[in-house]
Amino acid sequence: MACCAPVIAGTAFTMGPAQTFALAGLERPMHPHCTTIVSTCFQTAGCIGSSLLLGVLSGIQASRLAAGDPMSAATASGFRTAALVAVGVAVAALALSFALAGVERSRRTGLRVRVEPHPGRERIPADERTAADGSAAVGGESVVLD
Repeated sequence: MACCAPVIAGTAFTMGPAQTFALAGLERPMHPHCTTIVSTCFQTAGCIGSSLLLGVLSGIQASRLAAGDPMSAATASGFRTAALVAVGVAVAALALSFALAGVERSRRTGLRVRVEPHPGRERIPADERTAADGSAAVGGESVVLD
């Protein structure tokens, strides 16, 4: 049980930020749907990952048995190879998570940028509608916005 604790903790520390990142770009009514999709993806990825690692273990074990190694040595070799593949995937996922954190940080920084008013730009009241071509009706006249 003690050897499973890091895996359980890693999953707990991964799911929260991943779900928060996924929900950040959506409107509130879409949150339940996104939560369902993210949870399903985690479960599916866990099934696929387990299957692939078991396939690596079995393949190495079979090749070692064919070479004449005893069952215990062949199984240990397959397990070691599968563990190395799992570590490689974990390192790649860690690098991806840091890259994703950088993207999120820059997105949040971009949201905090304020546009200072330009002295030559005319102020238009917020209640007036802007046309698709960038013009607005001000006092019955059409004015092109900067």
